[in-house]
Amino acid sequence: MAALAGLGCGAPHVLIGTWEGRRTDVFMDDPANPVTEDLRRVTLTLRADGVFELVDLTVPHKGYWKAAGPSEMEMTPDTIMGKPLDGPPPSVPIRLTLREDGKAEFIDRAGGMVAPVEMSRSVSPAAGAER
Repeated sequence: MAALAGLGCGAPHVLIGTWEGRRTDVFMDDPANPVTEDLRRVTLTLRADGVFELVDLTVPHKGYWKAAGPSEMEMTPDTIMGKPLDGPPPSVPIRLTLREDGKAEFIDRAGGMVAPVEMSRSVSPAAGAER
């Protein structure tokens, strides 16, 4: 039943697909270090069945999304690094909001990162290929 949480009325289907972005708030002593780039990369896949898969700061998360408006969704993780969360889910949901320019804004305040991440679609569910 939880897998259907994202399929409610008004679900932002325009956001389904794979999105990629780059954090601007991750700093290391050597900006050319490949680890820095790995830490900055954010990849988010939103599936039509209400499941999301996220890699942020190199940590994989998985859980369920639900509509929060016509162009916004909230995500609640239930696993991190393949293991169920200990205790209740974060009280502040992860958010993805579609902007007018076709990009999206990703915010994960519960993860401790304050700056939003600009996300671009990398794979469309209809095309099934990179854009």
